[in-house]
Amino acid sequence: GNMQGRWLHRVLVFIAASRLAFSQSVCPDTDPCRSGNWQDRTEPHRDWTVVDGTDQHCDNDMSAGWYRFLHADGWKISVPVTDCVREQSCGASSQIFINKTSGENPLPTDGIVIRQACVSLHIGGFPTICCVDDWSVCVRHCGDEGLLYYLRPPRGCNQAYCTDSRPVACKKGQQLVDGICVDRFPAMASQPLITVNYDLSYRSSEIIFQCHLPLLDVADNAKHLGVNFKVAWFRDGRQVKKLALDALARDKQVTVNSPIKDLFRKSETVALGFDIYCEVRVAYSEGKSPSPWTQSNVFYAGIQARPEVLRVSEGHPLSNPKQITVYSTVPIVCGQNETDPRKTCGLDLDSRLGTFVDQTDVLTDWCSVAIEGGTNVSQPLGVSAVRDGVDDGVREHDVIISTKRVVSRTPLEWVGHPPLRVKVLTESVPSADCYTATYGHYKTFDGWSFDFASRGEFTLVQSSESNLRIHSRVWPCSTGSKDLSCTCGVAILEDVDLVVVDMCQWQDKDRTRITALPVRITKRSEGTLGEGVKVFSNAAGTEYKIETLSGVNIKIFLAPLGLNVFIRVPEDEFNATSGLCGNNNANSKDDSQEPDRTVHTSIDDFGSSWRIVRSQDSLFTRLVKSSHSSREDALHCQCTGHNNTVTASSSCSGHLIQQPKQLRADGYWSDISDQIESVSDLSGLPPYSADVTDVYDFKVVSLVAMATNFPTASGITELVAESRCRDVLSNSNVARECHVTSAEMDEIVRMCVDDVKSSDSLEQAHTLLPLLMQSCEMSVFSNFSLWSQSLNLSPTLSAALQPPMFARASLCSSDCSGHGDCVESVCVCESGYTSSDCSSRVGAAPQLFDFANDGLCDLNVESCSDVVLLGDRFVNSEMLQCMFY
Repeated sequence: GNMQGRWLHRVLVFIAASRLAFSQSVCPDTDPCRSGNWQDRTEPHRDWTVVDGTDQHCDNDMSAGWYRFLHADGWKISVPVTDCVREQSCGASSQIFINKTSGENPLPTDGIVIRQACVSLHIGGFPTICCVDDWSVCVRHCGDEGLLYYLRPPRGCNQAYCTDSRPVACKKGQQLVDGICVDRFPAMASQPLITVNYDLSYRSSEIIFQCHLPLLDVADNAKHLGVNFKVAWFRDGRQVKKLALDALARDKQVTVNSPIKDLFRKSETVALGFDIYCEVRVAYSEGKSPSPWTQSNVFYAGIQARPEVLRVSEGHPLSNPKQITVYSTVPIVCGQNETDPRKTCGLDLDSRLGTFVDQTDVLTDWCSVAIEGGTNVSQPLGVSAVRDGVDDGVREHDVIISTKRVVSRTPLEWVGHPPLRVKVLTESVPSADCYTATYGHYKTFDGWSFDFASRGEFTLVQSSESNLRIHSRVWPCSTGSKDLSCTCGVAILEDVDLVVVDMCQWQDKDRTRITALPVRITKRSEGTLGEGVKVFSNAAGTEYKIETLSGVNIKIFLAPLGLNVFIRVPEDEFNATSGLCGNNNANSKDDSQEPDRTVHTSIDDFGSSWRIVRSQDSLFTRLVKSSHSSREDALHCQCTGHNNTVTASSSCSGHLIQQPKQLRADGYWSDISDQIESVSDLSGLPPYSADVTDVYDFKVVSLVAMATNFPTASGITELVAESRCRDVLSNSNVARECHVTSAEMDEIVRMCVDDVKSSDSLEQAHTLLPLLMQSCEMSVFSNFSLWSQSLNLSPTLSAALQPPMFARASLCSSDCSGHGDCVESVCVCESGYTSSDCSSRVGAAPQLFDFANDGLCDLNVESCSDVVLLGDRFVNSEMLQCMFY
């Protein structure tokens, strides 16, 4: 007993000295909450509720400074505030704690405070000394960062600071509720979702928007807590409604409904065509921290279209338009009561092109449509691009879809719906041109030029994409002793329409006296020409144009004893043609293909491979017996409008005429489709040989080498020929006004020189003016920058592209024969000349050469009410008379 007493006395003396030293401690001036200068200690053995005598620790290795204690789960804990601790706790034999008599833990607003640290002493067989030693400790509450302690190491061992595992502040993202660290707010398992429904419980149906609240992801330690929701509704970005929902089930899907009328103020008109979304926030009922607002998907309430941008090529088949789907995102519903006049409600839509866009570039398959009410309502809109022949690249257009009010049908919420705009990008695909001119000059679709002068019937174009076929007839067009060949006829077949333009019927006439021959245009198919097939003539009767439904465009210029033929095929014939015009695949090197696709190096072999050798294969000896079938083609509409209303000028057709834009002034071409002769019996035509069914041959020979060298028999030299050709061609209206390249001019001059050499006549220069005019047209169509928009004064119409003015100052009949100026496609003749192409001298009498059929007429076959005369210098006038003596 004496030993224990002496030992206890020494301990107390030592403690007294230590207390005196520690009591002189002073807290640092710097606020640790601001400086952030502290050390974190996470050591589970310090827990004062855990008793384990085997684990002995000592804090004498601690340096003086600010410390924070953390739980193993991350939240902030404290040194226990009590009056005593149990033996063998805190992982030490002597435990350090805060004496309760010195005060509780401070609040964040208290700043740095001083508390008393006590050391407990446990000696076997003696009562516990709860505060055998004590010293001052600085304490600071930093709010969410927890409690900080300015600690010094104890002198004795084993002495260690204790901790209380209950949180005093929670880790980031958590809050303290009922002494427990729980998540600051319940986590949402997904984004809120907006959908739409409808309610037929009232006489007037109502659209209901639904905000589906997400399920919550709640930790186990917080499942006993209540949950509150707040929901806010937004229309076009503006909050229109908010409500609170208390104590909802956290494990079930909750849906909040809002009728459409609740999204509008009483002073506002309820109208669809807006964005709607909801925002949701959630909090624990006992907590203080709600979640941030979480936004749902944005839901557009009204009509929409997919795709929002449509790209369509001019080469896309018109029979299968590209589709835009117009659909309603909300139900179009009527009242449930059978007496409700709106029980047959629906939606009426208009489609039109946006203002200031060339409205001929885009076609739709309806301008107005009525769709019935219901859910999941949609309506397809077919869109096509017009093949306008202009290489205008990719152009942007707006198709505007709007609702219109029909009193007996339209639900009120659809009145005032804003127009919907869908972008349509039209992509140009260049069309292709081919020609045969004067004495066997050819140029293919791909630009290969060659000379081929054999006589007979030939395939110029046949299509693998359609039943398009174009045949030509080549005859001897010699004047005097020159053995020359020219195209005298062309036959065009598309679908069941067969049109023949023929000069060959005058083969038996003495062409040494005749300087010009007329053509006979006949229709060789039953009934009238199909819709879209047109035949035009200029005023002088020297140019003809044939257009077909698919977009084929054929121009025929009359030469003195032959035809210059220019063929343009639409974009969908790309890589689909064969014949003397080539295969139209943008590669001129393989244009000399035979029907079996063999490429020839010999022009004579290539040309001869396309000779028609069987009469049953010739279009000139064919009658088409089939009539036009009633096709169910897609409608093609040009819809115009203003102020969201389609105008009466809108029109739709089941058979769209696809033709290039018009370069010449209005009135240049006259439609003679109803005037052409219909042939139903080939026996009525002049025979070309003893048997009318024989194939046309005119003693077929190969005449590739057309002429001898210069000088000609009459003494024309090559220099004289080139000088004459350049003078006539370069000084023409078309050369002065149009953008014809030097390369194109050189090529046409070369052909002109060859023709002068072959014919021994300097007048050949005038016969090649049509090539120059065609080059002008091609340059205008291929250069979109030359076109301009001319704004129509009518507000209901859009701006239409106009060709450059120089084109109309270039393209006149026969280039005004060198005796006039071309103004707006009309010849203004110089003094002393008249007629539409200035080819006739004023006062010059007509010249009569011959009669058709030698002037004979068979009354058993025809009415014999008129007779065909061959001559020159006829003037298109009502004063023209013929007298017979």
